[in-house]
Order: sequence, then structure tokens, then C-alpha cells
Amino acid sequence: MALQPTTVAIRGILSYPKLAEKVAFEKNDPAFSTTVLIPKEDTETIAKVEAAVRAAIEKDVNGKKKAYMQIPAVLPKLLKDGDEKLDKDGNQRPEFAGMWFLNVSNKYDDSITLANKMVQVTDKKVIKDAFVGGMEADVYVDFWTYQYSGRKGVSTKLLGANLTGNGEPFGGSSDVADMFGIVKTETVFEDELPFN
Repeated sequence: MALQPTTVAIRGILSYPKLAEKVAFEKNDPAFSTTVLIPKEDTETIAKVEAAVRAAIEKDVNGKKKAYMQIPAVLPKLLKDGDEKLDKDGNQRPEFAGMWFLNVSNKYDDSITLANKMVQVTDKKVIKDAFVGGMEADVYVDFWTYQYSGRKGVSTKLLGANLTGNGEPFGGSSDVADMFGIVKTETVFEDELPFN
């Protein structure tokens, strides 16, 4: 089943993933969340994100929400420049170099769909061990418009993620391949996954 125009599978590197259970940061509501790092040379994925943003605005223009009355000449830019990402000491974060990044979360749903090479994973310990910063995944994101207190824009909702089997944990663990080998769940077909 094809994805909706406002939903896109973003292939990128996970950073700060909190996918096993909802986590609250500072004063924000608990949510599943991750940062997705996208290489700047990956123009295809960047174009997919921009197309989903445009589709969300077009859906709004043609619907009843009316945050946008027309398509703006310049689309809202959700991707942030990783080359400008600094640590607390003012140094560039090396894993963000040469990347665009997007923060995505979901505070509304009780669960999100997670898979390892299209094999669904539900065990929280396996999720915490496998979905770590540095691993490559297709992150499924829905884009939607909002209008609040005189402000409007486009936001995102994290629907799920599928590990591709590529990448290396930022911590440098050498046991990741073996860890993937012991994941024991029922195999599901791609079109059965809820984020399709």
C-alpha cells in the first residue's frame, strides 16, 4: 500500500532515539522521539521531505483547516543545518557534520511501529539495544499544518522506523551484528506494517 503524499520514509542516521517508550524532556509531554541525520548529498531524500511539506500545505489549502490560504512562495524549512550544531562547549558535533537534521516525535499514540529489516520488533529491551544513535533507518514521518496563537507552520508526527541493517553505533559497539541475529519476532510483509 502506497504512502499518503504527506507521509514519507526518511532514510537517515538515528541520533538520540527514544523509541522503546515515551520519554519527557524538560517541560515537554512524554513522547517517542528521534533526530534523523540526512547526508546533504542525499538530494533525493531531501526532495521527498520538501514534497511532503508541500503536500501538507496543499491539503490544508484544499481542506477546512485553513492555516494556509495559499501555497507560500517559500516553503517552511524544517531541515536544520548539522554543520551549525554545537555541543555545550561550542564545538561542532562531528556526527552532525555534513548533515541536515530533523527532530521528530509522537506524544499522541501509545505505540509506534518498529522493525528490523521489515521484521517487526516489539520487545522493549531489543528496541533499546538495537535502535541506537548511529544506526541507519527508514523513519516514517507524517507532515501536517498547524495554526496556534497567531503562528502557523508545518510540523511532524513520528509513525515508526525500520532499521536497514547499516550503520555503526556512535558508541562503537562491535556486537551489533550479533545482536541483530538474536532478534526473534514473527516476520511480517512490508504491506502489513501499519506505517504503510
